[in-house]
Amino acid sequence: MGLLDQITDIAKSLGDQKGANQGLLEGVADLLKGGGLRGLVDAFMGSGLDEIIKSWLGTGSNNPITADQLKNALGPEKLEELASRAGIPADQATKVLKDILPDIIDRLTPNGNIPE
Repeated sequence: MGLLDQITDIAKSLGDQKGANQGLLEGVADLLKGGGLRGLVDAFMGSGLDEIIKSWLGTGSNNPITADQLKNALGPEKLEELASRAGIPADQATKVLKDILPDIIDRLTPNGNIPE
């Protein structure tokens, strides 16, 4: 299974568990496919969230992220785009994303390494 298929499968599995709708999950998958996992990790690190994103890589507990931290890392435009795609308000999309992104990244990096 390729990385893109893995991203989609993980997003769907977690979405079912955490109440994310299909539009939001597709947006997350596109976010990871577009800029790649490395790009997402770099965006978090560039926003001063090094410790949070590092905790999401590999196994172990994931540090939580606040809605404001997530907005800072992804940018309000990207969150609006994801929310619009899902047909939900941006604050609801942010709430779901802050719950599923750590698990998605955790599962994509079981060895703590970002796959190419």
